[in-house]
Amino acid sequence: MKSEFKSAVMRPVLTLSVLLASWIVSVNSFSHSVHETDSESTPSLHHAMEDTLTLLAHYRATGDDDYLDQAWLQVSDAKEGVSLSSSAMMAIALIAQARHEFDFSLRMAQQATKDRSTRDQAWLLLATINLVKGNLDAAQHACRQLGRAAWPLVVGCHARTAHAKNESMQVKARIETVINNFDRFDLDASHQAWLLSIAGDIQVAAGDTRAAIDSYQRSLRLQENVQVRVAFVDTLIADAKLAEAELALDEGSNALPLLLRRLMVDAADGHVIATAQRSAMDETFRRWIEAGDFLHAREMAMFYLHLVPDPELAHQLAVANLRVQREPEDIVLHKATREALGL
Repeated sequence: MKSEFKSAVMRPVLTLSVLLASWIVSVNSFSHSVHETDSESTPSLHHAMEDTLTLLAHYRATGDDDYLDQAWLQVSDAKEGVSLSSSAMMAIALIAQARHEFDFSLRMAQQATKDRSTRDQAWLLLATINLVKGNLDAAQHACRQLGRAAWPLVVGCHARTAHAKNESMQVKARIETVINNFDRFDLDASHQAWLLSIAGDIQVAAGDTRAAIDSYQRSLRLQENVQVRVAFVDTLIADAKLAEAELALDEGSNALPLLLRRLMVDAADGHVIATAQRSAMDETFRRWIEAGDFLHAREMAMFYLHLVPDPELAHQLAVANLRVQREPEDIVLHKATREALGL
């Protein structure tokens, strides 16, 4: 039987972008639209898309990359020689995004904007991908295409862009109006959870830690999500609520981002980090680096910045991470590694 650590870090795991994007595509509405696909699509593809959505939900909740591999195999096997429906394109775009194949994901999502049934979902996904890539103008353009979408989703889209532009204070009141009035809108649990996670990020940036903690907790109660739990734990650590952070970690999975936070909580609490745990993580990361696998460069940079100090390696990993994703936390991490080097 695999150890908890080994089962979590033998494969790279998910990033924030795909987790948030996977919320955008509501499982209920997406599964329904699978049965309204183009006549050229086959029944096997319909079933594959439904299975893929289930796998994506497991991936989002647990951070286990095996689910991502299974989802990719599902669509790869089913899509050979058939005309893809817009729903199939959306599923494939989400999986490609998780694999950091952003250009391919963008092309698939762009195609899905041409179908009314997936138009809004596709524009939200395009906004998300462009935010991750640091293309803020393109993200804003995508948000502007949501004129017919539910108003809370439009607010959420623009709020995420504002957050990336360090303009959280300007949108804080608006996103809080949304999350405090869900009863006025026809939103499923996944969309509510997504909006609450955005509110939490904005409240952290605005210095409203108490509100952020509440938003993250509400989001997690609606739908488990590894990266929202990471953001929740990071907020608790920054606020020196280490006992609460440890409890939040106990309620989560053994995905690598959460295992890393366990070590960070131990270090912050003055505990001696188990040599075996630290060595195992170090060995895994160095194997990935040697293989040129930087899918999880963000967590690796944090590890060598905070837990096994190697400022030069941490900086190199932060730079590699910025080549792929340029969300606010990635820029902050890069700056921290430069400061550690005295740059």
